[in-house]
Order: sequence, then structure tokens, then C-alpha cells
Amino acid sequence: MTRRNWFLLPAIIVAAVALNGSIPPVPRPVPILPGDAKVTRVTEVRPGEVYAGEFATAYGFNLEAARAKEIWLVDGLATFKLQIMEQGDYTILFRVPNWTPAGRWQIAVVTDNEMLVEQGVFLNVRSFRGWPTG
Repeated sequence: MTRRNWFLLPAIIVAAVALNGSIPPVPRPVPILPGDAKVTRVTEVRPGEVYAGEFATAYGFNLEAARAKEIWLVDGLATFKLQIMEQGDYTILFRVPNWTPAGRWQIAVVTDNEMLVEQGVFLNVRSFRGWPTG
């Protein structure tokens, strides 16, 4: 090394140690939950857009009747309880009430401890403008 490249020496040492593998990688933090903890979670609603009175399906985890008691549409001002038609471990088939106004509604679930938990999944309800006329 020439005299003017001495400032590169620390970078070369760090690169050599990193390539050698003597510095262990920093482990990523992993959330640890108790073995019996079951979180009710809705991850998706299909179809994402329906008319009032139509059916949709919520997909997620721990959605069985013992864990998810009710399912609601919420928007911060109003709430509408949805009629559950079928319910399984990973799905809830529901019907949107006929009187639901058009808009973007968030899905919320009443869990087994009687808490209404908003899920961060949205359903668009379209306005019904009458029957097509030809």
C-alpha cells in the first residue's frame, strides 16, 4: 500500500473479517406466543365488491364458531351486523344486509372474549340503481 491509501486499511480489515465469517449474523426477532394462544384473524374477503343483499366469504385463521361469534361492517360512524350463513375453521360465508349503504366498509369480528376487533380488511358495497331496462 502506498502512503496515500492508508485510510482504506480499516475498510479492508472489516471486509476480510466479514468474508471470513467470524462475525455471527444478528438473529431476527421472532414473536413468541404461548402455545394455546389463538388469534382470530381475517386476511381476505372475496369478492371484494358486492351489492347490498349479496353474499361474500371472509378467509382467515381461527374463524370457527367458538372463536368468531359475530361479523360486522364498520366505518367509524355506523356498524352493520352481517348474517353468517356458513362458518368453518378458515372461512365465514356471510350476507350483506339489504339496507347497507354504499361505501368502503371494514370487517370486524366479535371474538370469544366479547371484543369487537377490526381486521384491516375492507369490503366495497355498491349502490343498487335499479334493474337494467334493456
